[in-house]
Amino acid sequence: KQWYQRRVHRRYSSDSSDSDSSRERRRMRRKEKEKVSEVERLAEIERRKTAGDRQKEIEARTIEMETNKRIEELVARRVEEELERRRDQIEEEVLRRVEEAKKIMEEQ
Repeated sequence: KQWYQRRVHRRYSSDSSDSDSSRERRRMRRKEKEKVSEVERLAEIERRKTAGDRQKEIEARTIEMETNKRIEELVARRVEEELERRRDQIEEEVLRRVEEAKKIMEEQ
């Protein structure tokens, strides 16, 4: 009977150490999974942030290009309006210079 009790006791004691190490392994695996999921979570946050930054950059470039285009159109329109407004003055100046040149040529 003593032999059986010792054997049973050894089995239970080894079972408890086995179960302790088994628990420890499970705990370690759980911690590793938690670390991995935390790393994945942080990576996802970084991806979203980077994507958001890229989107903001694209929008900023688009706005800048559109602004430059509008400025160029405005300048061209104002130049055209100014030329139209001063057309008569310019034609008179051209005619005056032509007449001056004719007089100078006639005098020679």
